[in-house]
Amino acid sequence: MVSISSGSWRVLVPVAMVIASLAVAGCGGGGGSQPAATAAQGTASTKTAAGGDPQAVQQAVAKYGCGACHVIPGVQGANGTIGPSLAGFSKLDVIAKTTVPNTPENDVKWIMDPQSIKPGTAMPNKSVNQTDAQTITAYLRTLQ
Repeated sequence: MVSISSGSWRVLVPVAMVIASLAVAGCGGGGGSQPAATAAQGTASTKTAAGGDPQAVQQAVAKYGCGACHVIPGVQGANGTIGPSLAGFSKLDVIAKTTVPNTPENDVKWIMDPQSIKPGTAMPNKSVNQTDAQTITAYLRTLQ
C-alpha cells in the first residue's frame, strides 16, 4: 500500500487533472461509431438565434468529445466531471467566469477558440468548425 502525505495531494490533484485533460483532448475527434442524434428537449428541429440545429447536438458533442469533460443534460454519454456542468447554461450572464456576455455569437466564438475569450483557460481548442459550434450553442441555449 502506498502512503501519500496530505501535502502531496496539492501536487497530485492538479497533475491528475492535467493528465486527464490531455487524455480527453486526444480522444475528441477519433473514429468509431457515433451515437444517433437525440431530440433536444423534445422540440422540433429548427434553426435558432445561434444559427445551429439543436437536434444535431448528439453528433457534434460526440465528434469533439465535449461530454468527456462536461455534463450536458439530454446528451447521451455527456457526463464528464473535469469541466463544469452545462446545466442551466442559458441562464448564465457571462462565459467562463469572464466579463464576456453569454450571447449566441460569443458562445460560438468560445466553442471555436476558447483562448480568444479567456487566455490560459483549461478548455482545449478542439478545432470545432462554425456549423458544429452553432449547433452546440443552439442546444446549450435551450438548457434552463
